Amino acid sequence: MSLLNLDNPQERLRAIVRLRGAEEGGCWLWFGGLVYGRPADEAIEPLFQFQSVLWMVYEAGEEGGYTFRQRESCLFSDVQPGETGGVFNNPYTGKPNPMIGYVSPIFAFRFFADGTAPLGKGKTPLRESRLCPDLESVADDIWTTEWRRNEFMTGTRSSEFPGAAPEGRSRKSVDLATYRSKADQVLNSDIAFAPAQLTFVADIPWIQWMFMGDAPGHMLWSGTGLKTSDATNLPDKVRRRVDEYHSGFLDDPFGMDGAPYGTLAQMRALKEEGKL
Repeated sequence: MSLLNLDNPQERLRAIVRLRGAEEGGCWLWFGGLVYGRPADEAIEPLFQFQSVLWMVYEAGEEGGYTFRQRESCLFSDVQPGETGGVFNNPYTGKPNPMIGYVSPIFAFRFFADGTAPLGKGKTPLRESRLCPDLESVADDIWTTEWRRNEFMTGTRSSEFPGAAPEGRSRKSVDLATYRSKADQVLNSDIAFAPAQLTFVADIPWIQWMFMGDAPGHMLWSGTGLKTSDATNLPDKVRRRVDEYHSGFLDDPFGMDGAPYGTLAQMRALKEEGKL
């Protein structure tokens, strides 16, 4: 048995990568839960469900670090159990909104023991700052919590979609993700892949298709899920939904054409059809 030495910074980084993803090849991360709204200083209330599936790849790079790439398929549904998609009756505007899922661009980062940095231009947020997570362990469990701040430019324009989002402003969000697994699987480098559980919380601006404009407030996303080495291990219901709405993602997540599945592209298509 070859155990990683957590006192060695490089082996500690390997342990973090093994906990979050896979050292060889890629892996899948799926999670879902509820999206809550909080206008101004009011209490939060559940709005709708979300389901995310991510394909993640770590590759050992220069200076002892890793290159990390990921792409996401995200879908929405009513708070009550039901089919993905449909219409959301917005309690803040009193108007119906089509729930628009998306396939993200390919986000790429450089991942080091002392922090991370964006990789390349045009494939990353305007600014991405992460505190490279430490490892915690109690008894047989080991976990790491990642804090991530993102900043994106708003894609919509008021002339095209009045009230979709404040024009000319960036959209800032914060994610908190805790990955938990068994220490003997993560630290034993003879084991090729260590499964893990995920707990996810995010503070995010109003989704553009809610047409909240300058309304004060934000959204809280809360979900749980699992990391797996193969798409066939995803729940049947999850696979069916992704195949139905984002065909090709599970077969070739980095290679599929995601342009039609961007939020702005779908809003334009719905507008042309007279549905938005």
